[in-house]
Amino acid sequence: MEEEVFLTYSALPNRNSLISKSYFRCEKANLKKNRLVAQNLTPYDKKKLYQKNQLFLENSIKVFEEHLRFYLQNTGHSVSLMDAKGRVLYDFQEIDCVQKNKVSEIGVNWSESHRGTNAVGIVLIEKAPMIVKGHEHFYPEHSALNCAASPIFTKKEGFKGVVNIYRHSEVFDPVSFSIATMAARLIQNRLDEQYQQQQYSYLEQELETILDKYQAPIISISPSHRILKANRAALSILGNDCVGEDFYPDQSLKTEIISSRSNPNWETKIIYQTQKRHTQYIFSDIKGRCPKLRKQISLAKKVAEFDLPVLVLGESGTGKELVSQSIHSISSRSHKPFIAVNCAAIPENLVESELFGYAKGAFTGADQKGKEGKFLAANGGTIFLDEIGDMNLSAQSVLLRVLQEKIVTPIGGTKTIPIDVRIIAATNKDLLEEIKKGTFRADLYYRLKGITLRLPSLSERSDVLELAEEFLKTTSFSAKVLSAQAKRKIEQYYWPGNIRELHSVLTQAVFFSDSQTIDEKDIQIEVLSKPEKSRILSLEESEKRTIEDVLDYCNWNIQKSAKLLGITRNRLYRKIKLYSIKKN
Repeated sequence: MEEEVFLTYSALPNRNSLISKSYFRCEKANLKKNRLVAQNLTPYDKKKLYQKNQLFLENSIKVFEEHLRFYLQNTGHSVSLMDAKGRVLYDFQEIDCVQKNKVSEIGVNWSESHRGTNAVGIVLIEKAPMIVKGHEHFYPEHSALNCAASPIFTKKEGFKGVVNIYRHSEVFDPVSFSIATMAARLIQNRLDEQYQQQQYSYLEQELETILDKYQAPIISISPSHRILKANRAALSILGNDCVGEDFYPDQSLKTEIISSRSNPNWETKIIYQTQKRHTQYIFSDIKGRCPKLRKQISLAKKVAEFDLPVLVLGESGTGKELVSQSIHSISSRSHKPFIAVNCAAIPENLVESELFGYAKGAFTGADQKGKEGKFLAANGGTIFLDEIGDMNLSAQSVLLRVLQEKIVTPIGGTKTIPIDVRIIAATNKDLLEEIKKGTFRADLYYRLKGITLRLPSLSERSDVLELAEEFLKTTSFSAKVLSAQAKRKIEQYYWPGNIRELHSVLTQAVFFSDSQTIDEKDIQIEVLSKPEKSRILSLEESEKRTIEDVLDYCNWNIQKSAKLLGITRNRLYRKIKLYSIKKN
């Protein structure tokens, strides 16, 4: 039936039942047959109704004029267009047959609660075509009307409105029902066609925006896996003639969706060559749907587009390195090295030689060939300075000089070597407190905090169970599930070790479990109440700090700050005013 344009009168075998149900609803709502309430819209209300439905109206009027005019002229019928609430948007008639009934007055609501049993009112409830004749109407004032109404559905919005073919006559014309369903389908087709064209226009805009942002390989594909567009980096991997071809990646390629909008007509993806990747993780490896986490991940994806320093804050085990590797993997430096350095694990007297290298014979016990150091190893790529808060003050001074001058002098060497690296630093410490204590340099802090990401601890997240179940699925013991008691125990625990501890406990639980269900006794933890800790930032406070960080980094250049945050200048001004942010 869905593909037919015409429906016949016989397509409503349950019409009498629907009318009876409508009468029952009207009586239950205490509608009185002798009390039809008048409806009067002001000119302002009518104007607002028109503006809200302008596109719907314009397309419907074209259908009425092109396809219904002849029928209306020769039969004395009229046609009304209603919105999804049953309000009259437009009425097309060749003969003034409305008289006192005011069937066609703009804004009049024909829902059951306003007009009792009628064809439009039943369509609003049943979402299906309907016929109501003469005295079948609830109110006597409508007893001379014969109506055939049909719903209008669109791909974009679903139920959009109603077409109503009506006539003041003692005889019902069965053809009016076919005309109503035909008109509804024609209006739907016009709206869907315009929506499709709009979507392809959005596609072009999105592709151009994304291709401009990313230097990494990017493609957009259709639902049938055909490549719609590819940037230069993608062409170098897939071939210059890949556009228009089907895309089914083999094991040497991995993809991740980065489309800025959810759309059924295409997906935009970044391509990773798994054999040449310099990182182990990408953003799709970050699991969980907690809003606090996803907001930080969204910011991380934005900052990946800009060659700015990043400071990642979070407790141990929250995924700081995972996020840092993911940033590198979609940045313009993704084809260059990602070098991770655990600053807390390097002995204090070896920090400088590890980071900056040394010349041959620089000191007793040194490698006779010398060593290039982590910064030179990361040249052109990204260096990840984990646990930066544990670096000693002497090494901090040298690091600051390297960041300022962008040159490295190996220990015992005489030549300076220019470097080009992106800095991503991470710590579980409050660096502002460390600055107050005198254990961390303020000038280095402001060099590192170009953009600050704050990863929530597991105790702050709302998706602990989701993470637990996802981990069980991805292990070799994917058949095992958590009992209700085990889930409760997991939710009640504080998880001071965060995700790392969660994975460790679940691995043990799989081992201890004697069945396919992991029970409470298999979860080897003590249920503790959460200890007192520093106040958790709200989303608003986190947003305020992020905006302050970006404004400081951009020296309060509003245009640059807005671009980096991914919002308009006006919206940034509103945020500054909302949070009372002052320039330091």
